[in-house]
Amino acid sequence: LQRLRAAASQGMNARLVACMREVEGQAVNVSAEVPGSDASLSPVVVMTPRSGWWSCAVERASGIAAFLEILRAVSHSKTERTVLFFANTGHELGHAGMQALCEQRPDVFGKA
Repeated sequence: LQRLRAAASQGMNARLVACMREVEGQAVNVSAEVPGSDASLSPVVVMTPRSGWWSCAVERASGIAAFLEILRAVSHSKTERTVLFFANTGHELGHAGMQALCEQRPDVFGKA
């Protein structure tokens, strides 16, 4: 690290090479529904990404924490509108989870 800092302070150029391997994995979306008292009203949709480039809490922790707190608060209240919660995977890969969700639940996104 010291050598890199010294080189940077002298205005030297560097090339970074990252070696990786591609591996297949499985990913899932997570959903929950809090029914409202008036089914004729359009639902409220709360969404957050749930995946990241690697397994670590730092990247998604704040969004997931807020998502869960909103879900907790709504589940303890009486709402007229149904509230749908979706935590989608693949936001870093062209929103793959969101695309799958839209294909699987056109009923939701046509009236939300």
